[in-house]
Amino acid sequence: MRVLLTNDDGVRSAGIRAIRAALTGVCASVVTVAPDGNRSGFARKCTFDRPVGVRRLEGGPHPVYECDGTPTDCVRAGLLGGLAAEADLVVSGINHGANLADDVVYSGTVGAGLEAAVLGTSALCLSQQTPSGSLSVNYTEGDGPDYDFGLAARHGTGLAAAILRARPDETVVLSVNYPADPAAGT
Repeated sequence: MRVLLTNDDGVRSAGIRAIRAALTGVCASVVTVAPDGNRSGFARKCTFDRPVGVRRLEGGPHPVYECDGTPTDCVRAGLLGGLAAEADLVVSGINHGANLADDVVYSGTVGAGLEAAVLGTSALCLSQQTPSGSLSVNYTEGDGPDYDFGLAARHGTGLAAAILRARPDETVVLSVNYPADPAAGT
């Protein structure tokens, strides 16, 4: 399984680190291309007015790149720029906060998945409710230690494998939200 991993919370966020650790345990290749900082709410924004910069942070079979653009730019750099051209699936997340109802329209996490689909690659978008259990966006909880991404990382990795085993006839985009309390999802 070859995965292009991105998000909208930034390449150093706890959510992307958790899903990356889980995916690298089962994937032949996980190429991470994620924003150099938080790009939450950027939806499908794509950069056209300047070159998008990409910088390699880690090498090996699971390289990590930071991008000075949006989540959509990250997917384009990965799939079209040769960093992860052979990816079987794009995984976006784990987002800090749920993406429900009309939040999906503004979500950079889901926007990255939609860009993958436009480019012909299925995507899995993962989000987790804030630690307080709020269903609204709460940036004050940010990247704090109260997030426990264990369930989302394990389950998300299983979903990624299931999508690839199913070999859907058409490109699919799944957006999955996890509860704040891991015990609520077991």
